[in-house]
Amino acid sequence: MSFWIAIMMSEPRRQVIYLKSSEKRMWRINIENTAAAVAEQYGNGVVESVFRRFDAHGLYDLSPSYYSEVFGYMELIANDN
Repeated sequence: MSFWIAIMMSEPRRQVIYLKSSEKRMWRINIENTAAAVAEQYGNGVVESVFRRFDAHGLYDLSPSYYSEVFGYMELIANDN
C-alpha cells in the first residue's frame, strides 16, 4: 500500500511526495521511539502537546504529511539536555 502526501510550500504550489508503505512504517517507528523517550523524561503531557499542534490525539490519527515535523519536535525535546 502506498500513500500520497501533499506538502505545502511557501508558494501557492504544492509538492506531492510519494511515500511508500515501508517509509511510512519507518517514520511511525521513529516517532514511537522518540515519543517514548520524551514521555520518560518529561511525561506524557509533553508528548500529547506535540500531537495536539498537528490536530492529532496520537500517532493513530496523525496525518502522514506531518510525520517528519512531529519527529523533529520530538527529537528536539528528547535531546534537550
